[in-house]
Parts: sequence; structure tokens; C-alpha cells
Amino acid sequence: MTPPSPSPVPTVIKRYITTHDQETGKAIFSKVVPPEIQPNTQIPGLYLYNAYSTSTFPTDLSNDGDIPSYLFNNPDMSALGSMIGNAYQVVEIWPAARPSRPPVMHRTVSIDIGVILEGSVELLLDSGETRTLGKGDVVVQRGTMHAWRNVSETEVARIFFVASPIKPVVVKNGKEELGFEHPVMSR
Repeated sequence: MTPPSPSPVPTVIKRYITTHDQETGKAIFSKVVPPEIQPNTQIPGLYLYNAYSTSTFPTDLSNDGDIPSYLFNNPDMSALGSMIGNAYQVVEIWPAARPSRPPVMHRTVSIDIGVILEGSVELLLDSGETRTLGKGDVVVQRGTMHAWRNVSETEVARIFFVASPIKPVVVKNGKEELGFEHPVMSR
């Protein structure tokens, strides 16, 4: 039997936001948002870092108008539940994240482009199909019911996602509209 993995400690991830000096028009680093991203840790062994999100598309950057919506959406990552802009995230999946339970199946009403930055993960679909993805692999997640599993017993897996809103997917000859689905997590 494999010994339990140590309690995960969130990685310190920093994000730097650029903007324009209103007097000179030159590029500068914004001082409005601190660089360290606090992870959402509601699911044991899974850390979600909201690197940035927008509430419009296309995004209006004039007078830093996008920054307040990011600050509003950031604490609970609410940009993913009812997306009208884009979300940019880093997801960390720890080894043996939930060994006694299967990975959590979920669906977002978005097209998610994921790039595996570190480690190796298994992408599970509700049809039973799976793919194992490694460092550098890219997945285009198109509003389908899916789950992620870290295949390593010792290494953290890290994925960067860009999520853009879509219209709900219609299946079964136009009889069923698939929307946001994420089961309530028990603690």
C-alpha cells in the first residue's frame, strides 16, 4: 500500500499585470493587484489559481476598466459559473488527490484550452474514454463532461487554462441543452 502523500502546500504563483501610464502612454506594471495569487482550495488536493479574468468580450482596457471586474470575480472564481468574458487559470492537481473517491466529473459552458506545464494527467470523459497528457501537451475542452486525475504518486501536475464562453451545447437531435454542472463538494 502506498503511504499517504503529505498535505499539499500551495505553490506561490505570481502574476504581473501590465498597463499604461496615463500621462506618457508607456507600458508599466500595475500596482493595483498584488502579484501573488491566492489559490481556491475548496477541493482537497486540487488548487485553482485565477490568474486573471474579464467580464466582457472583447475586453475594454481603457482606464484599467477590466481590473475591477477581476478583483470582484477573483475570490470565488465566479467568472467560471456564468462566463461572459475570459478566465485564465493555473490548476494544480496533487498526487493521490482523492484516493478514496473518483475524480470529480464537471462541465463548464466554455471552451477551455489547457497546456500541461508539469507532470502527467489523465483526462476522463463521461463516455469512458480517457487520454493521458504530459508536459507540453494541449487539450481543447469543448464544454464536455470531464474529470482530471494526476497519474503520478509523487509529482504535482500543473495545467494552464484559458477559458472562453460558449453558447450551451445542444445534443440528442436538439432535445437537450448542456449547461454548467459541478457537483457540490463534501468536506
